[in-house]
Amino acid sequence: MTDEAGLIDYTWTSAALWGDYNNDGYPDLYLANAHSEANILYRNNGDGTFTDVTGSAGVGNTGWSRSAAWGDYDNDMDLDLYVVNGWADTRNVLYRNNGDGTFTDVTDQAGVSDLSDGYGAMWIDYDNDGYLDLYVSNFYGPNKLFHNNGDGTFTEVAMSEGVAFEGNTDGFAWGDYNGDGFLDLYLATLNETNILYKNLGNDNHWLEVKLSPSISNASAIGTRLELYSGDITGLRFVEGGMGRFSQNSLIVHFGLGDKTHVDSLLVFWPSGITTVLYDLGVDTMITVSEGPTGVEHRSIKSPLRPYIGVLPNPVDVTSALIKLVLPAAENGRLSIVDVAGRKVRELREGYFRAGLHSFSWNGKDDLGNPVPGGVYFADFKGKKLHLSGKFTIIR
Repeated sequence: MTDEAGLIDYTWTSAALWGDYNNDGYPDLYLANAHSEANILYRNNGDGTFTDVTGSAGVGNTGWSRSAAWGDYDNDMDLDLYVVNGWADTRNVLYRNNGDGTFTDVTDQAGVSDLSDGYGAMWIDYDNDGYLDLYVSNFYGPNKLFHNNGDGTFTEVAMSEGVAFEGNTDGFAWGDYNGDGFLDLYLATLNETNILYKNLGNDNHWLEVKLSPSISNASAIGTRLELYSGDITGLRFVEGGMGRFSQNSLIVHFGLGDKTHVDSLLVFWPSGITTVLYDLGVDTMITVSEGPTGVEHRSIKSPLRPYIGVLPNPVDVTSALIKLVLPAAENGRLSIVDVAGRKVRELREGYFRAGLHSFSWNGKDDLGNPVPGGVYFADFKGKKLHLSGKFTIIR
């Protein structure tokens, strides 16, 4: 099926990872290639075929890559990408998802380059502050733990946190082995004793989610989870593997900082079923079951209410988050329009599943020009529903 799917690649591939980078509900494929071959991003067309969009997306790194990791480090509800390169003279690369099918190299400004002989990486919230941190394993030299400062930058803290192992790390996994709500770390080393690091924790809150599928695959691989708690948002996917020779616990973990309840949790199963939970407690593990039928199923206290809004508001646009809630599936178009109703930017047109959707917008129009300050509307027009949310841009 490889040729028919359009996945023909004759390079030295070190790792392959699935991630829905454009939020269309279909997993896309990123290949990390060695021998200075360009990495490849294949966009899933939703019909059994794929398109090579490496050039237009801007993620064709040629640094002798050994692995990569998808994760939403900036909490704008789309997947960013970290690429691990395997020679000391090639830096690792962080690509921020712009929300429009393209990525920007923000490695230097984020502070996560790491010129060591990289081997693997994983995104995890080790301190439960609501922001994904980054752990990078190296084959020679100490491993790195980059703490997410919540402002687009990171601080390297592996030594102070006690996880700067200096041997050869072959693989590693994060999981809450003792059930205290904080992720612990296990290192598989080469020719040395493996190591278990217990996370000593702090006062931050957390939620863990154990999935119980009945229609989807037995491990719920490919399930998307979205969490909303005040100004904290969280995006997670259940993955069959991450980094290199590694896989985290299948129990999904969210750090919540000082939040004492969860407004909503949305679970999008591979079967197409959506489960929505409202008003959840914290510092606990919950089990979420898949619906008993192939139709949409929601475990909720009240029906979904139509909603569209922009966060923050007003916004000094570098990346605005647009939330859209649909009580039923719709064919429609989501756009940014000005006060005269003229379309400024089309964000998406086509099929929208029932439930909550999140889109990021970089403040540019359809031609790629920054829009001036003023009043605008996030506008959704479907066959049965029209929603409009007012917001202000400050330049």
